[in-house]
Amino acid sequence: MVYNMKNNLKYLPIGILTLTTAVSGAVLSGAGVSAADTASAGVSVTVGTACTFSAGGSASATTTINAQAGGGVVNTESLTRPNFSISCNDPDGFVIQAAGQNGDTNLRGNGAISTAYIPTGTTTSDTSSWAFKVTNATATSGNVNYAAYQNYSLVPATATTIAFYNGSASSVVSGTMRTDYQIYTTASQASGTYTGVVEYTIVP
Repeated sequence: MVYNMKNNLKYLPIGILTLTTAVSGAVLSGAGVSAADTASAGVSVTVGTACTFSAGGSASATTTINAQAGGGVVNTESLTRPNFSISCNDPDGFVIQAAGQNGDTNLRGNGAISTAYIPTGTTTSDTSSWAFKVTNATATSGNVNYAAYQNYSLVPATATTIAFYNGSASSVVSGTMRTDYQIYTTASQASGTYTGVVEYTIVP
């Protein structure tokens, strides 16, 4: 079972229980007649994977950044923001994937600047850009690896694993994760509100 988490970003340049029952019996035949006074039934129960994924008690979180027009670089690391809370009853662990919603990796202008956009990127010169990273991830059981995304990176267009929560002896693997965002805007970037969505998915 996969739960999706959406993180809406707004930027201002000047956020199973499957029960299977098997019953078996035997038909006894012979010269005499007998009756058994016991019976047995075999039961097989499969408990499916159940996961929870939230940010501050919600399935989504909005972050607003006041970007500096004219060549400024800002990020959300200094902001007080809720961590993602993650839990999955799969002792084999799970992964967290990220992608721009519907494959869109741009911040799109709103209203009068609807044709303007800020592409994803890590450059801090010449071209406006926005990027994301996993700032911190913890596991209450097992361990987590997010080394590939611990620095600001491009927002992927397709689902890409950004953190591995390894399995453990515990029946439930849980933990937290925080992501942050960086914005760079050039002097020529149109002023107004730009909105983008990063979708995070837990995959057992």
